[in-house]
Amino acid sequence: MAARKRPANLTGGSGTGAFDYPGALDEICDRIEGGETMAAIAASKGVHRSQLTRWVAAKADRRERVDMARMMSAEALSEMAMDKIINAKGSEGLTRARELAHHLRWLARMRDPKRFGDRVVQEHVGDGGGPVKTEAVVNVEAGEAYLRLINGSA
Repeated sequence: MAARKRPANLTGGSGTGAFDYPGALDEICDRIEGGETMAAIAASKGVHRSQLTRWVAAKADRRERVDMARMMSAEALSEMAMDKIINAKGSEGLTRARELAHHLRWLARMRDPKRFGDRVVQEHVGDGGGPVKTEAVVNVEAGEAYLRLINGSA
């Protein structure tokens, strides 16, 4: 059985790998903010997505910057969803565009739930939007029977 060909390493044999240059992190973050996937970015550099992920995960500052870029990409994903629907041609194209837009909006919700997530507000209100009225009901006969029982004068 032939060995599987592995993609080039991030640092490459010469130490000048796909992301081993000044501004690499800025470029990656810009592309993520623009809505590109990690897989597409890695493929454009000739490496596997997992290698890009490991490169990002290797340093805390990279992880933080990429996480922020993902959150900021939510706006781009939302805009892409709208563009897909606006530019759809024919009923089949519109159906496909709706499905893609639905997925892009879902991604936006996952990446920035504060801005694009579903908001759930629960309020307990009474009649007319006012406060909830409570009422205490006391059974006097039961209370008197209890007192007689504990005092031994049953």
